[in-house]
Amino acid sequence: MIMNQINLQWLGSCDYEEGLKLQTETALQVRESRVAQILACEHPTVITLGKRGQPLTDILTSIEILREKNIKIVATDRGGQATLHNSGQLVIYPIIPLREWGLGVKNYVDCLERATAHFLAEYGIEVTRGYEPGLFSEGHKIAAFGIRVDRGVTLHGLAININNDLESFSLIRQCGQISRPTSVQKEMESFGVTKKDWNFAEETEKWKTLFLGEVDELFKTVVEPKHVQPVEFPIEF
Repeated sequence: MIMNQINLQWLGSCDYEEGLKLQTETALQVRESRVAQILACEHPTVITLGKRGQPLTDILTSIEILREKNIKIVATDRGGQATLHNSGQLVIYPIIPLREWGLGVKNYVDCLERATAHFLAEYGIEVTRGYEPGLFSEGHKIAAFGIRVDRGVTLHGLAININNDLESFSLIRQCGQISRPTSVQKEMESFGVTKKDWNFAEETEKWKTLFLGEVDELFKTVVEPKHVQPVEFPIEF
């Protein structure tokens, strides 16, 4: 198990479908090398539908309006329903050899959530879990999670609203619900702090360090590696 190696690639602004392709290619490399990779990016505005997604109920506007706004709808192999990505949202795809690391899916997702909660706490934002998958600040959704595990390697990951346009979320039902979103920038401004020049590559490095710290803490309690079957964790992303 190679735990001291995890490569991070910042992709910048990346088309969602291109991101899916890169995830698939990277997963093949990870299965062969057993070295974890993290892909991170921003996506131009896109609505994605998971396997349980229903366009007629999950999308709250017409196809004509989406075309006018140049917003794509992309079907994906993750679990869950509809979600939305747009510029200013930090999207992180950890491609982890979960089987080699000896972690179960629940342990892995717990590490994702705790790392993200600590990341947000560095900006003074306290979060909780809510009635739907994700992290919430006073009832407003700020981060979403959803993964797929294929042959022992993770795909998809998480999205954190940093300084993105929150009005776009009115176009969909997130996880089948109409959620009230918030962002790191909005929460910081609510208590009189502003941050204008976000460097998402640096923010991803911060998140990576926190994630590896959570994994290290978890491994202190793991005695024997667990066999991880190719499963799909049913949380939204």
